[in-house]
Amino acid sequence: MRLLLLACLLAAAAEAVAPPPPLPLAFVHLSDIHYSTNVRKYWRLFGDREGDAALWAQQVVPRLRPAAALVTGDITDSKTAHGEGLQQEVEWLAYASLLRNLSAAGVPEQLVWDVPGNHDTFNMPVRGGPNDFFATHSAEGKRRASHQQRVYLHQLPAPPGQQQQQGSDGSGSDGSSAVNCPAAWFLGLDPTPEPGLRSPTNFAGLARPAFLAEVRATLQSIEPPAGCGPPLIIAYCHYPLSTIDSTEPHSLGPAAILLHAAHKATAMQGLTQLLAEHNVAAVLSGHLHSSFGQRLHRVHSTPAGGHMAELETAAWKDDRRFRVLALDGGALSFVELMFHTRNAPRMPGRSDAPAMQDAAWQAAYERRGWAVTALDPSAAVIDHVALITSPPDGRYSSLGAPKPAAPKQRRQPQRQLGEGEEGSGSDGAEEEQEQQGWVRALVFSLDTPAAEQPAEQLEVRLSGWLPNGVQLFSKPMQLQQPAGSGGSGNSGSDGGLLFAAQGETTVSCVGAAGDPAAHCHAPADLVDIQVSVRGRSGAVSRSARQPAALRCTALTTSHQRCWVAPVEGRPLPLKVTALEWAGLAFNWPVMVHRLFLCAWLFQVGALLVAPRLLASRVQPLIAASPLLQCRASDQLQLPSTPRSAAASGGVAAAAQTLVATAVSYLLWPVAALFISASVTGVWAAQLAFSLYLLLGPWLLYTGLSPGYPPAVMFHFGVLGRLDPSAPASWRFISTCDTMFVSLLHLLLCVLPATLWVACVVARRCQLAHHASPGAVSRSGSRSSSEGSTCGRRRLESGGEASYRSLLREGNCLADGSAAGRWAFSVPQLAALAALAALNWAGVYYKAASLMGAISLLASPGFAWTLPLALLLVVAWPGPRRAGSTQKGE
Repeated sequence: MRLLLLACLLAAAAEAVAPPPPLPLAFVHLSDIHYSTNVRKYWRLFGDREGDAALWAQQVVPRLRPAAALVTGDITDSKTAHGEGLQQEVEWLAYASLLRNLSAAGVPEQLVWDVPGNHDTFNMPVRGGPNDFFATHSAEGKRRASHQQRVYLHQLPAPPGQQQQQGSDGSGSDGSSAVNCPAAWFLGLDPTPEPGLRSPTNFAGLARPAFLAEVRATLQSIEPPAGCGPPLIIAYCHYPLSTIDSTEPHSLGPAAILLHAAHKATAMQGLTQLLAEHNVAAVLSGHLHSSFGQRLHRVHSTPAGGHMAELETAAWKDDRRFRVLALDGGALSFVELMFHTRNAPRMPGRSDAPAMQDAAWQAAYERRGWAVTALDPSAAVIDHVALITSPPDGRYSSLGAPKPAAPKQRRQPQRQLGEGEEGSGSDGAEEEQEQQGWVRALVFSLDTPAAEQPAEQLEVRLSGWLPNGVQLFSKPMQLQQPAGSGGSGNSGSDGGLLFAAQGETTVSCVGAAGDPAAHCHAPADLVDIQVSVRGRSGAVSRSARQPAALRCTALTTSHQRCWVAPVEGRPLPLKVTALEWAGLAFNWPVMVHRLFLCAWLFQVGALLVAPRLLASRVQPLIAASPLLQCRASDQLQLPSTPRSAAASGGVAAAAQTLVATAVSYLLWPVAALFISASVTGVWAAQLAFSLYLLLGPWLLYTGLSPGYPPAVMFHFGVLGRLDPSAPASWRFISTCDTMFVSLLHLLLCVLPATLWVACVVARRCQLAHHASPGAVSRSGSRSSSEGSTCGRRRLESGGEASYRSLLREGNCLADGSAAGRWAFSVPQLAALAALAALNWAGVYYKAASLMGAISLLASPGFAWTLPLALLLVVAWPGPRRAGSTQKGE
């Protein structure tokens, strides 16, 4: 009997003393450092990247004391002073120095998890070769089993002494035992192409079937210890998932072009779908800098009903961006930060510009020589960095595998509470209230290292606001003393102080319309929570405001208790711009290919084929419209300028002329397409060039150097001697990078050039059509009788001749100076010059710098487009009469 009583007492004590929740773990993430040998050349744009990275590792990292550090690619810039891709070991030696600084700051090399980016593989023919400095100077490159390994798996252990009390099935049932469950698994991905060509044909990642099989096998190998719940998996990669081509490699030919464009262009495909199927919680990346926006985030829905966050960060190179993340009980939180020094770049229009004007921030900057700002404008980083770890941000929770629904307990019916009567509740209800509404936050001091952070001098408060801006509560947060801390005052993760408070309050009952009512309604479904920290200097630092759920229960008929809770089910919408949404919403390698084909079909179908088929129907309408006529100045029916119109008919006539002129210039390119479509020689030449762009090679360029011959670039891949093991054999590489170049050239050059050729040809046809009888032709003077004969022939035929008959008849009435080979109007010459300047500044100059001068010299589908367009209109003799060419002309 005594033994039975003792066993019952021990069981009750075990239930009463629950183990403390696991402490949060913090880690840092930075991307796109771009160590460069051209620092002096780009000093005004990017400052001292190497010096600032060393200062960050020496000053900021010891104060954060992260459990690990992620570096997601583009570690080096790998470019010469002219922009050509070239691996340079001196840039990698600078990164090796950063690794030593991180190790001295408390992050040893085995806890630095890095992956290469596209810049790190510029001009790298083979992995493990003499140009592969990632293999010899990076942390992961020296650890990996072989040079062909492209997927890395790391386990982040829980804090020392922190154990989770779970049953053998992970449910916490009877027979539970203490197990040390990993805090998270980190999956490193390296989809860089091989061989690594020079820019611009090395931008997107490639996830071929062999790479996807390696990722799948690695994910299937993750087995948490017995008694632990589903693993929390965080993937990190240089490329956002939207820029990774997961299609199978295609061959050289038209069928392969259509097959690649027929793949899914949605975000959930290929590598993205594989990660989602294995319940990866988040994917951390870089690569795009801030091209699509400052907050390139997206939350994908997984097939199992969970969620996967994709979080791209901007470049260290541009604004010294880095990210602090925390894991707290399976929840992921993060804050985007920027490091400021006297050698950091001063980018215009920064989102943290107002924070830099704060007097307290400037004082801290002058005192330390460096400072930190937050990307979120609601946050303030002066002497401390505050990060709420629980509940997680409602826009990014819950992540990973779907959470099982809590079993509903049957409750006994309770009587209606009377006026002013309070519910006594049971011990179980009181215990449940004690567990509700807790908010935890990590606080990092920027003035003292982590081991010396004085917690007793901090005033930390938790505040909550309703969506309408009304403050719901504000209360102090207490420093947590977990078991095993020994009361040292440095609780929490390795580097941060952990504070907690119960985010709950009592509010009056309101009706659905906001009026007092007998039945309670929650004041809102959401609440914004924020943590503020006041240090010794009196300056207040704040965390970013983040949404959480608001739960309420009735206490009496007039009051209710409300508390903060995690958002359940679908995460809240992200407030991103349209460009930020588009950056991660599609599979861009396939989407760009489709856009190229659509633009090509528009150029062929709408600008060439359709006008040819409809020319006979549309040309009479053009001839009947006075707004679409190019005539000699003495035959214009409308005043030539608004000033002359005002002199002849007043302001109304001037306005009418101005509107008519604007409409004429807007409609003229469309009319010109139908007029020029009648010129078979010009039309056929343009159609042949368009077919060549789709199937033929565009240019020659130096894909690899030195020692490799020039490669041939098609719009859908590269052909060349690119295999170092077989230098004499030709190899075709299917890459979507060439499609980015092709699409840009098609939009900026080919489409405008097609319209320009049509306008030149149509103007000559109309000038020949409306010229006066007896005009002088190119071949010399004609007799007035010949001109009268032509005029009578046109009058006898019923008035205005069609353009087809005019082309058959010739330009017997044309003025040679207005419709000859070299006849161009001033707007046409200005348009050609503007088009050439636009393409030189936007495309050709960059191509010559990145791909060599040969890309412009041997470039029939690229740089020759405008010269070929000019040659086409000059070679066309204009509308001529059969047999009118004189001997020797």
